Amino acid sequence: MLGWADERHRDIRLTAARIIANLADNVTVADIPGALKVVCSLLDDEETSGQTTSGNGGNAAGSQPTDDEELGHAQDSNGGCIWVCQSWQRMKDKWFIVEKLPLADQESLPILGMEILEKLAHDINNCAEIANASYLISKIIGLISYRDDNESSNNEQQCSVICASLNFVSRLASTGENIGVTLRQELCKNFFLLNNLECVLEDSRSSPELMKLMIDILTKLALDEDARKEIGCCKMIVWKLMHVFIGKDGSTNAYNDQSLRMAAGEALANLTTESPANCLVILEVTGYEIIKDLKNMLCEDEYIYVPASLLQNICAHAKDKLLHQDVSNHLSSAFPMVMENIMSAEGKHLEVLIGLVSQICDMIPESFIHDQIQLRTNRSELVQKLVGTLNSNRKPNPEYPRMRRVIVEMVISIVKFCPRYATILREGGMMEALSKVEMTPSKVEKHRVFFGNIGVILESGPSLTALVATAKGLIHSAAPTIALNQTTMLD
Repeated sequence: MLGWADERHRDIRLTAARIIANLADNVTVADIPGALKVVCSLLDDEETSGQTTSGNGGNAAGSQPTDDEELGHAQDSNGGCIWVCQSWQRMKDKWFIVEKLPLADQESLPILGMEILEKLAHDINNCAEIANASYLISKIIGLISYRDDNESSNNEQQCSVICASLNFVSRLASTGENIGVTLRQELCKNFFLLNNLECVLEDSRSSPELMKLMIDILTKLALDEDARKEIGCCKMIVWKLMHVFIGKDGSTNAYNDQSLRMAAGEALANLTTESPANCLVILEVTGYEIIKDLKNMLCEDEYIYVPASLLQNICAHAKDKLLHQDVSNHLSSAFPMVMENIMSAEGKHLEVLIGLVSQICDMIPESFIHDQIQLRTNRSELVQKLVGTLNSNRKPNPEYPRMRRVIVEMVISIVKFCPRYATILREGGMMEALSKVEMTPSKVEKHRVFFGNIGVILESGPSLTALVATAKGLIHSAAPTIALNQTTMLD
């Protein structure tokens, strides 16, 4: 019934679509040959209800035949199908299965078709079938655009179709496991996806709901290296994300929805991960003092993770550019704030803050770092925090797989800029903790970002084992062994 394109069967087709939409959560596409093509046919509907249909004797589309017409049509080219359709209509009229109301936008065939597809995509096996249906992905992406007309009456329906399309693409982009990697790559291969997203982002008709869906799609696509490059080339997208995250004038945020702001920031953080080119694109956006803006955002404890992640990436991949911009004063004022937050942070927040410290240390005067570390009254507490975290993360967590790496990098930075700290580190058990890291390497730590249980972005730079060797060597050379000190004191 879903594939019955004759306008006379529109109500029946709509009813069938409603029923399938309610059942789609429990449907396995592989068990129904041709199911995706039939559902895809719903997306072609032009909403012609209410218009006359040629070859229908002037009857309005969807008008009901008389009993005589039923008999006359019983033997036509559709044979028994017409009789079934007519019987179905009488059942609807008798039992009020479907009320005779004008179709709302959210109940149009394209919207119901999208709802069916979105529910089907909740099943990982169905996603595998969808990944092979390139025609379907192309069809959906083609619907992510406004038609250039002046009919305001169409705006609401266009927004509904775009929203439904974005929901489906977002679902595909959020798929886990290896099939998710394949789907994101398939989406990125489409020539029109980024252009369509860019146009909708720029359109004044786009609601915050549409913006959130588009940003979510960009965030997930940015987990793929090729996609990061493609999105970075669309500077308008990057600039729009900046406007949402920080504010159009660089100082006040024009978007009151904090969740939308942080979503944009997360997209930018993903785009700048292992991408020096995208870091430079962000720094080229006019109207912002990006380092100052991010530093100020570090004061917002609830949202500290996103600006810290973005600031860490920019410091790591755009050092030369930052040195020419003379941002050391902003980073210097951020340093004590980050160090303080480390003491109370846990999980992925702790990982990103520790990683940020090491990057800041490479960008600000050595004398400032030395003074800040020496001034800390809770130096032993910091060491206990680092040692305890190293020991408790013997089995790396995919949510923060870099934890042990960033701690080792921070230890290297501390000892380089403040050699006296080596004694406190040694006395606090850091050498033993580093030896345990050296003895327990993990494949998880070869990736810096996971999506579910799949590593999607590889780690760069020296291996963790090499970093541990460097840290132990620095501590050993900067601080004599405790035993040797005790022997000297006895002599």
